[in-house]
Order: sequence, then structure tokens, then C-alpha cells
Amino acid sequence: MLKIYTVFFITFLLICSIALGVKGQDLNSLDQKRGFKDIQIGDSIQRYTPFFKYTEKATDGYDIFSIRNENPEAVRRYAQLGYIPIQQLNLLVYKSKIQEIRIFFAIETYEDLKNILMKAYGEPNDTPCETIESEEMGKRSDCRWKGQKIDLWLSGIDVPEKQKVVVGFSDFQMVMKMRKELTAAAVKDL
Repeated sequence: MLKIYTVFFITFLLICSIALGVKGQDLNSLDQKRGFKDIQIGDSIQRYTPFFKYTEKATDGYDIFSIRNENPEAVRRYAQLGYIPIQQLNLLVYKSKIQEIRIFFAIETYEDLKNILMKAYGEPNDTPCETIESEEMGKRSDCRWKGQKIDLWLSGIDVPEKQKVVVGFSDFQMVMKMRKELTAAAVKDL
């Protein structure tokens, strides 16, 4: 009888470690890939200037670059995620380094995108998928995956004047460093 329990227990531990190992590998691939398609967080924006152009300065300190629609190669490369059309793709840049990638989709694609990201990276490990709904704010759904360095988030915003899904990749350590530098510069400016 003891042998049966021992075999059962060892089998149970093996199944659990395989399941946890697969989930860990999914998040490891988030850190290894470091971005979207061929765009990597931390790369110099110069590498991507044939495909992206400066659009504007954001209020939070970033320079925003968007797809060069006049370049057919840029449109071909970044027009879709699999079968899902991309409405907009922004690179958020600070000191010539890509800090964040934001990809915008139609609101109807939220469930498909959530399923794709869960298949690629496992269940969200930082913020489980939650939907909050209120009369003032409309409906908002959020999920977040967190690797050792790279953060991935999915937000569905369903407000009459703003209906969109945003997928974002960022290196939270780089973002925190940028925010400290901007805060220090603002304090000096007082």
C-alpha cells in the first residue's frame, strides 16, 4: 500500500513540476524576445527609422514614433498580428532607446488577443484578466504578464468615444530609471 502512495505522490510531483516549468518557460520567452516582431525594447530607434517616424512628444517624456505609412515595407511588416489587423503601432522612445511598444487594435479583437497572449505566455501572472464596468468610465478589461525584465499588458477600453484594445511591452526597470531622471530634472527646475 505504501508503494502505491509513493508512486502516486511522485507522479503528482512530476506533473506539477512539468506544469510549472511550462509556465516559467512562457515567461522566459517574454524576456528573451524583449518585444514585438523584430522590434526589441532597449534597441536604438535609429535601427527602425526606415519603418518608423517621429510623431510627437508625449506629456510623460517619451518621443513617440509611428509607422511610416508611405513605406510599403513598413506597412507590410507591421500591418497585422497573424490574422488581426493592427490599427496603430507606436514606439515610445527616451534618449534614443525604445522604452515601450504599444499596439492598437479594434475593440472586437480583445478576446482573440487575450487567447493569443495566453497561448504564448501562459496565464497572466501579475494582474489576472479583470473587467471593470461603470457608467462614467465605461467598460475596461486588463491583464498583465511580468517577466524578470519585460512587462506585457493587454487593455480593452470600451467607452463610446474611445473603443480600442492596446497591447504594450515595456522594460519596467528602464521606465523607472526614465521617470527618476525626469523627476530629478523637474525638481531642479523648481
